[in-house]
Amino acid sequence: MNPGHSENIEVLRSRLLQQDYYPATTLVTNFLRKWGYVAAVQLFGEAGGNELAPGVWQAAIASLRHTPEEAIVLDVLEGPSNCHLMSIAPGCNPGQPGPGFSYTIGLWHNFEYPEMICLGLPTLEACELLGFYADRIAAGLPPETDVVLRETDGYSTQIKLCRPEARMQYLYWANWFNSASDYPVVQLIWQDPNCRWPWDDDFHSPAAQPLLLH
Repeated sequence: MNPGHSENIEVLRSRLLQQDYYPATTLVTNFLRKWGYVAAVQLFGEAGGNELAPGVWQAAIASLRHTPEEAIVLDVLEGPSNCHLMSIAPGCNPGQPGPGFSYTIGLWHNFEYPEMICLGLPTLEACELLGFYADRIAAGLPPETDVVLRETDGYSTQIKLCRPEARMQYLYWANWFNSASDYPVVQLIWQDPNCRWPWDDDFHSPAAQPLLLH
């Protein structure tokens, strides 16, 4: 819970009861941008906004138009797999130099399945793999962890639990959506062209797929 949560509830409820909708919308919008989607939903609900003025929430969401946040919310709430795929180019993760990576947003919120991250593959291939498993999770067929998975074309993969700090180091936008709650993350691990895993001594190349495992 963010600092000042209770105070924000009281202020927002007071604004809504007074039908002072513009400052109420501003409060919710600022809270949403700073503390994330899940925390904002909780704030609005606890303030009675769903009963008093649902339009305030709609206006706050509309304020995200043409932003990365809007794309995330729409995909998670309305997309075919209720999941958004985010990709970060090599060297573009602040404080974490290394290969590019892609990850999911929405699996935990919608299905209570850990968010997934894949490091080192080209964006298109990583998103195809993550999308494949996101579709299965949405269909009620979640993949097992710690076993070799062979359902996908071109790669054998494994899914393994990440250490807790990996969430804060890599999943910036998933942290925003989930309001940095204590959600789990798993790494989608791929074999190299010679069917070697990154923990094998002759994996090519070791730097291509850092392991974030627990």
